[in-house]
Amino acid sequence: MTRLLVLGAMALTVLFMSCGGPDKKVEGQVDPAPVVADSLRERPLLSIEKNQWRLLTYTQNGQEQAMMGGDSVSVTIRFLYDQATGNTGCNDFVVSCLVDSLGTVQFGDSLAHSSRICTNLMTQERLLQSLLVSMKSYALSSDHRRLELSSDAAKMLFLGMN
Repeated sequence: MTRLLVLGAMALTVLFMSCGGPDKKVEGQVDPAPVVADSLRERPLLSIEKNQWRLLTYTQNGQEQAMMGGDSVSVTIRFLYDQATGNTGCNDFVVSCLVDSLGTVQFGDSLAHSSRICTNLMTQERLLQSLLVSMKSYALSSDHRRLELSSDAAKMLFLGMN
């Protein structure tokens, strides 16, 4: 009986190890390219899409907010092909996002993000994620090095990284 249990446990171990999971790649496997409509690829990039942006500061209800972690925390965003991707200091995110050449921005309702836990940053991350998807318009400086996202109650000021 004991031998059967030991053999069964060994067989299950081998089975689980050989299965891998969704994160395990098979040799030669290539990650699929993101699905982007041909009509989006053919249009010229908007100025906001030609850069990756790093958050410098943000205001909420007219009050400038201090960034936790200072310069060691990098909050970034990139707009490309009707989505925004970036990092809110600890976790990566992706959200659908429509921008136009007139300064309008519209984020989707569901922001997907990784699930790392960073001590002392989680409250700020949740706030930045909720502020981000509430933004309604954008403005670029004349040299296209600064980006300001705005809503009725908040503003986020970014600096171009490229």
